[in-house]
Amino acid sequence: MWHKALKDLGNEWTQATAGRAQLRIYPGGVSGDDPDMVRKMRIGQLQAGALTTAGLATIDPAFELFSVPLFFASYEEYRFVLERMAPLLRRRLEDQGFVALHWGTAGWVHLFSKVPVRQPSRT
Repeated sequence: MWHKALKDLGNEWTQATAGRAQLRIYPGGVSGDDPDMVRKMRIGQLQAGALTTAGLATIDPAFELFSVPLFFASYEEYRFVLERMAPLLRRRLEDQGFVALHWGTAGWVHLFSKVPVRQPSRT
């Protein structure tokens, strides 16, 4: 779905600029994982990337907040926190030379185990 949306956006850019602007998409991890993409953006090899919290946290550790399992009880709570933190997070990205173009979600973190887990270990 993301790939199609980006392709459509790229086609709009190409048409709107009479071919002067083009969007090249590297899907499926072709350009590496998130930390690789951040590194490539830092050196100018990539101009943008769709990053998860893993990539954002390589820019600023404050983004780890959004990857803590069970930290948010609902999307409403998540959106409430993001709305209030967004100005600070944008500034922190800008301080590192990055610009946030859009915030998105990709779903909840799920924990899996091969054996039933009834409670956290007390060790």
